[in-house]
Parts: sequence; structure tokens; C-alpha cells
Amino acid sequence: MKIIQVVSDSNIGGAGKVILNMLKHFDRQKIDCKIVIPKKSKLKSYIKQLDYETIEIDGLGETSLERKLIKTFVKIFRDEKPDIVHTHASLSARIAAKKLKIKTVYTRHWLGGENTNIFARIMNNYFCDAAIAVSQAASNSLIATGISEKKINIIHNGIDPLKKFSDIERRILRNKYQLEEDEFIFGTVARIEKVKGLKYFINAANLFLNYNPNAKFLIFGEGSLRNKLENYVHELRRENNIIFKGFADNTQEAYNLFDVFVLSSLQEALSLALIEAMSTGCPCISTNCSGPCEIIKDNENGMLVPIKNSKAIFEAMKFLFDNDDIREKFSVNAYNSVRKNFSASTMTNEVTKLYERLVNKNG
Repeated sequence: MKIIQVVSDSNIGGAGKVILNMLKHFDRQKIDCKIVIPKKSKLKSYIKQLDYETIEIDGLGETSLERKLIKTFVKIFRDEKPDIVHTHASLSARIAAKKLKIKTVYTRHWLGGENTNIFARIMNNYFCDAAIAVSQAASNSLIATGISEKKINIIHNGIDPLKKFSDIERRILRNKYQLEEDEFIFGTVARIEKVKGLKYFINAANLFLNYNPNAKFLIFGEGSLRNKLENYVHELRRENNIIFKGFADNTQEAYNLFDVFVLSSLQEALSLALIEAMSTGCPCISTNCSGPCEIIKDNENGMLVPIKNSKAIFEAMKFLFDNDDIREKFSVNAYNSVRKNFSASTMTNEVTKLYERLVNKNG
């Protein structure tokens, strides 16, 4: 089967990581895949390392429906002749595929857009032969945008588990990042945007530092709110303890730095960052923002707290700080649950089966 995947990530976001995981696990005797990406996307070098071809185009990702791109996609698909076009956002690509009678798959990595008008709902459904929802929450969101429930396949995102560092490796790592051995580290890895709820994380950190000043709070990521939130931390006079570390080139190192990982999002379709953190055995606190409740079983392999509630995040931080045995329990259970339920190979096999069903149906 020849597959073209279309992704709008300029940086390496959740959709980009999912594609990279699929590319690692595709059976190349069955799947011939090319990936359409925006020009200057950071994904290009990673895709090249996996020995797959990319097609770069201008303007991809600005909006899902970009009319000027429909002709561009028609030309690409006419030249490439794929059996399936698999998009991770672009309605323009699905419209172009439909014009050429090519089957389409649409993966929903996010929540929102439910209040679309009747025309948009009809469009969403018509230009989608099959949809992948990364969680039940994402499935509900797809239905609310007009896509028929019969077309939806729930396939959880999967990863290749990250390494859990030994105590010696963690000490070396902390020395590299100029952190003291006795400092307790809370951390997060997230885009610095409103939806990630980082102001609630910062306010919880401020409360914790009143309780115990010998802690650090590390924020790995970039985004449009970074300067604003850095100024806010400065106003709190907490810049020595709440530290913005920039984009995480090595998320495996980041998660192994943390004693506790915190996801403070307002909404998540699933959350790869949470799955990755758990795969290293890092105890996790997450807001109960839809998708994470399909990853965390509260008080078994992590903790769920209400959204937009800094005090609840602080109380969870304090509880885990004070209870070494609970942290160890969460660490073991998180490590095991990710390997059991969120495997990249399982995800890729399910996607391949969906491709095969569509191609056979087309035939």
C-alpha cells in the first residue's frame, strides 16, 4: 500500500511524535509511506533518519482549510498516486484526495471545534472515509464535529518506552543540569500556551515553596506565553525556583530529572507527554482534562486533580512529597501500565489494519 501522511507540525508536537513512532514500526513490506510537512519543519531531519521521504510545501498548518493548497495537494497526489491519504489536520488535503477518489484517514489529536455550523459538519463527514480518535474524548469530539460514529476508530497513541535512569545516572544527570542531589524536582514538558494551564502549575509551585523552599520547578517547552509567564514568576520573586528551560531536545533526560511530573492542562485528547513521563517510572499528577483519565487510574498509577485548581495541584504535590511509598507505588505501576497499554507497535498494527480495510473496501 502506498500511503501519504500529511502533518502540519513545524515543531515536533504530539502529531509529529505519533507519526515518527508509526514510521519506526511500519512493516515496510506492506507500507510505502511519504510524509507531507511544512517547509522548515523540524520533523524533516527525524523523518530522514528513519529513511522516509518528505514533501515540503509552503503554508501548511496556517489553517486546516487553506483553499490555495487544494491545487497543490491535487498535483502531489496525482503524481504520487497513493492508495490512502492520512491527514493529521489538513482538510485541504482531504478535499484534494476526494477529488481524485483517493481514500482518506483523519486522526484527531485534539479536542474542540464542536460548535461548527451544519455546512462544516457535512464537510467534515464527507471528506473523511475513516477517522482515528486517540481517545474516547477525541471520539466524542469528532462526533460533535459531524463525523459519523461508524467511521471512527479509537486507537490510543503509543510510544517506545523511554529509559528509566538508575540512581547513579540520575545523579550524573542532575549534576549536568546544575541541580543539587537533595533538591526535590517537580517538572513539566509542554507548549507554553493557554491550553496547557501553566499559570496553575506556577501558582501551585508558589504555594509549595511556602510549605518547603527546598524544591525546584522546571518547565521545558516554548510558546507564545513564555515571556508573560516568566514576568509573572519574577513578580512572585520565585525565579530561582521556578525555571524555564526552553525546548526539550531530550525529553528522556527531562523526565528522569523529575521526582514528580505535573500535567496542568485545561484539556487533552490523550497526552503523549504524560505517557512518556510514566514510561520512565516518574510519578505523575495530571488534571482530569478528558484524555488523561484514560491513562491514569487515580491513586493507582498516578493522581488526577480538577482543572484550573492550583490548590488541588499543590495538595497533590505535597502528598507525594510527604509519601515516599506512594511515589514508589505510582512509579512501578506507571512504568508497567504504559508498557501494557500504550505500545507504539500495537498502535501501528491497528493503523495498518485500518489501511487494509479501506483498501480492500475500495477494491
